[in-house]
Formats: sequence, C-alpha cells, structure tokens
Amino acid sequence: MDRRSAERASAASDEPQEITGVRTGLHEDFDRVVLDLTGDRPVLGWFVGPVDEAVEDPTGFSLGVEGEAFVEVSVRGIDWTTESPERYDGDRVLGAGTEVLTEVVLGGLFEGQQQVVLGLREETDYRIFTLSDPARIVVDVRHP
Repeated sequence: MDRRSAERASAASDEPQEITGVRTGLHEDFDRVVLDLTGDRPVLGWFVGPVDEAVEDPTGFSLGVEGEAFVEVSVRGIDWTTESPERYDGDRVLGAGTEVLTEVVLGGLFEGQQQVVLGLREETDYRIFTLSDPARIVVDVRHP
C-alpha cells in the first residue's frame, strides 16, 4: 500500500448499481472499509484521492467528518433518478475498534456519483480495489 495520490477506474458497464452497505474492520496492518454493491461484480467507476477538507459535493458545506486527514471516494454509476429500497441509508459508520479510520460518511449523490469520505486520525497510505460475488469496493488504510 503506497497510495497517497489520486487513483481512478472507469465503469465497465452502463448498468447502474447501488451502494447497499458500508462496513469497517481492523486487520493486523490496516483498517478496511467495504462498500457493498448490488450485483455479482462491480461495474461502477470510481475515483479516490486525499482531500484537504471533508465538504459535500456539490454544495461545499462541511460534512463534519471526524479526523485530521481525509480520503474521498467518488463512486460513479449510481442510479440517482429513483429512490431504491436497496440503497444504503447514509448513516455514518464509526471506525469503532480501528486504528487509523475514525468514520465513513456518505456525502452528496449528484448526477449518478456518490461521494464517500473516510476520516483518518493522520495521513497514511491506502489502496483501493474491487471484489466480486458479491460486488464490493474495498479501501485498505495502512496503520502508521
């Protein structure tokens, strides 16, 4: 894990997906954030990178995310035109028991792009990848 810069992946399909859950966990060398998705494999595009402030896109209002450093994940391809019963309710997820991660906050959902902000106790490396069966986006945040 050596990412502190922006990273992106393009959507593999035009089919919309939903974020259905957000989970966190502590591992030996890293904290993990999992975004559960509808479907068997992730078809969404995403962009991830460090940000100076946790502000809601597109309003610019503070999200009030606890932490000294922030990583923003923008998940593309969310069906924003309808209310879906599968869609995650947007509640904050505390990094209870994690070493670096303080919380995960969903920001704006605008034009098919869902903003997700990770609050961190300090700046550190991270990596992002996808898993299938079921579809997930995973962010691992290295312990300092």
